[in-house]
Amino acid sequence: MREFFALIDKDPSDDEAILKELDAVSRDTPDEQLSVVERFAVKEDAKPFAWPLVRILVERNRLDTAAEVIVSALLPFPGKRQYRMWKWWEYNFGKRADFFELSHAIAESMSVQFAKGPEDRKEVIAELFELGPAGATLSVDEFRQRLSLDKKRE
Repeated sequence: MREFFALIDKDPSDDEAILKELDAVSRDTPDEQLSVVERFAVKEDAKPFAWPLVRILVERNRLDTAAEVIVSALLPFPGKRQYRMWKWWEYNFGKRADFFELSHAIAESMSVQFAKGPEDRKEVIAELFELGPAGATLSVDEFRQRLSLDKKRE
């Protein structure tokens, strides 16, 4: 992982090299060490690496933590959050056969973040789903209903 962070620091615009190294990091990180990645991803020190870490977390089915990191990464960008998120999401996962299922799964994880988040985080999530400022005041059930998320997730 250190090599990956060094690569990003060295040339953050070399997307091809970053994606190649990111795939290697994900492949070389055993399941039992993913909790370390999860704990790091939500820390302030991880902010410069947030989106690559989200990709690892999504690929390894750690969607609740990925949603938490996404919301944190988008907090400083009011008004641009929806475009940033969904453009990045489509670029990274749009070619997957399970793209729509994965998108539904991240929406489920966003509903978990919405349920436990303070108002500023709820505003981010509401913006992601075009619910406007009033969306942040919805109950969890109303939020899930607006997103057409069928069952309440425990």
